Amino acid sequence: MSQAKVDKYKKEKKNRVKNLKKKKVKKVVLILLGAVFVGAGIGYPLGQKLYKVSYEKRINNATISADVYDYWFAQYWSENYYSMLHPEESAQISTDTDATEVHDHTHTDAE
Repeated sequence: MSQAKVDKYKKEKKNRVKNLKKKKVKKVVLILLGAVFVGAGIGYPLGQKLYKVSYEKRINNATISADVYDYWFAQYWSENYYSMLHPEESAQISTDTDATEVHDHTHTDAE
């Protein structure tokens, strides 16, 4: 062997342990990055789907507190059924509006 080859061989032999460690570290880093990308590629869509299914289940099984229900029921009842229990108040409201219209029609009939 020539002297240049011998010097190169000695230098490689001297740094062989460092070079092996670098190769191992690179290999581990590449494996970890690959696992992260594969995991993200599979995990993200799967997580989205699972969250959507979970959200739909929560919406279907949703409940409200008693206070909120009482408030809603009071509003609904007063808007839809109050006049059934208090017809005199609703009659006064309707006769007041009818009285002005009847007065106008009566005046035109008299002429």
